[in-house]
Amino acid sequence: MPSLRGLCGHQPSRHFSTPAASTTGQTRLKAVATGLVFATSLTVFATTATAAPQPKLNPQGELDAPARTAISFTHTPTGYSVGTPNENEARPGLSIVKLYIADYVFKHGTPEDKAKATVMIQRSDDNIASELYSRYPDSINATARAYGLNNTHGAPHWGNSTTSTRDTVTFLEAKKRETRLIQSSSPCAPPHQ
Repeated sequence: MPSLRGLCGHQPSRHFSTPAASTTGQTRLKAVATGLVFATSLTVFATTATAAPQPKLNPQGELDAPARTAISFTHTPTGYSVGTPNENEARPGLSIVKLYIADYVFKHGTPEDKAKATVMIQRSDDNIASELYSRYPDSINATARAYGLNNTHGAPHWGNSTTSTRDTVTFLEAKKRETRLIQSSSPCAPPHQ
């Protein structure tokens, strides 16, 4: 996999900061989410930046996939979006819902909890997820409301929460838009050391 570089081609530093970001934690989540989506798109779709990939569609215009497979795809530059018929089906969210917990903590948590949320995402740490979810039990549902994730639902234990592939893509696309707004409002300068 190619190495990921920070904004303007600089190696990412341990701390991300931009004048427009309200907290370092929010910027970290956006950078992690953007990096995950970027890295995944590099390995899955080798196309030009302006041409949306043309997936195999069934006669109904939906992604052609086995019946139980749920897939959602949005090509960010063009907005082209397609999915399987069951892309809105709520399924166990497992580690994906950690992104929703982290997003909430980065907006509402203490500095210590924001640092824990960063580690939770970096390491996919279940123990930290349990600790943060017990401290912020509405985090998944609040994030779902904030981003219009209609098929995402928190459960008493975070690991039993559900989400859909469409909700996950909707969330990640929103985080990418937020990141682009921050990038466009901030001049490009070398990272702080």
